[in-house]
Amino acid sequence: MISTPLRHARPAWLVLAACTLSCTLAPLASAQSEPPRAGAPAQPGAIELEFWRSAERLGTPEAYRAYLAAFPQGFFAALARAALGASGATGAAGTAGAVRATAPGAAPAAQAGGVPAASPALKYFTAPVMQSGAVTFQLGERFQGPGVLTVGWAGAKRQVVLPPGEWVVLAMADAKVDMTPVPYRFPTRVVADVGTLVLGRFSGTRLMSAMVYQTSVRPISVDDWTDIAGCQPGGLESLFHENTRPSGLRSACAALRPVPAPLTAKSAAMEEARASLARLGATVQGDALATIVVVSEPSRGYLAGTRLDWPGVALGPEADAAAAWTRAASAQNAKRAATVAGLIEWLGTYRKLLDDAYGFKINQDDLKAGASPSGNAALLRDFQPG
Repeated sequence: MISTPLRHARPAWLVLAACTLSCTLAPLASAQSEPPRAGAPAQPGAIELEFWRSAERLGTPEAYRAYLAAFPQGFFAALARAALGASGATGAAGTAGAVRATAPGAAPAAQAGGVPAASPALKYFTAPVMQSGAVTFQLGERFQGPGVLTVGWAGAKRQVVLPPGEWVVLAMADAKVDMTPVPYRFPTRVVADVGTLVLGRFSGTRLMSAMVYQTSVRPISVDDWTDIAGCQPGGLESLFHENTRPSGLRSACAALRPVPAPLTAKSAAMEEARASLARLGATVQGDALATIVVVSEPSRGYLAGTRLDWPGVALGPEADAAAAWTRAASAQNAKRAATVAGLIEWLGTYRKLLDDAYGFKINQDDLKAGASPSGNAALLRDFQPG
């Protein structure tokens, strides 16, 4: 479904920087890596300081509780308790069980919208995006949809549309994709910088859905775009497929099909997504249903949004196999047939939104990490398999 872009060796300094950062920040994935302290230290350690900065950036009661759970006698413990007191949040702030507690009477926004919030068992981490400069957020940050995010460099910025629910940034990586028409492969080459952004939504610690966005992150003009997202027929049977011309030179494709183990693809983005899942303590199993929308123009760039659903989360292990999602097999099971029909209906709304997002025409501010969406409630409804 998701084509593997050409990969080029990274410079030694980038590899060294990635190693340095991962070695420094990896302990953040487990709060227990820093033992409780008997008294407040004279100066915070590097791990505690990074944890505190993350809590301050999020500015939520849950973030301050997470800090206190990891460092009950930490350098900033008094400030964290003061912040909790100022917010009116209650609960045992110093215990690990209160890390994701909610103020009495306030349901998490994800639950209020009918989508389960991320499990308390998911670990928390943030880390800089090392393989792209096309976004301003970090790996591990959590966004509450529905809403939009911005991806791309100046002259090639696109909006991407997040469905309802809490989404964790799992990967962002750029790659070089050869766009040279076949008759002209030698000696002239046209290479596009294509970024792949991956976010995940969870049920407990299991990955339930993912949004994979692939977009040209720098200005470029090509004769035509290759099928980067795998929207055109090929591989397993399509449950839905349609090519359209929304306007002028703009091409669009929409499809729904089963995809075997999509996160195992050999690409920088999928490798990073798997690493992020490990840091979260999350699991992914079975095959997925891919709902794909692509919008492109030769001189204006490429944007694809692929929704991946693991229907076995709701329908049981039998639904984890791609073979259960052929046209014939899904038609023989009422819940699978309803899932296919629901995703096709959802696709009809999403393709219109992605066309607007391609032209940066959605009049919404970008979502803020750790904050509830504001004014985005009607942007996109949710659909859940089962």
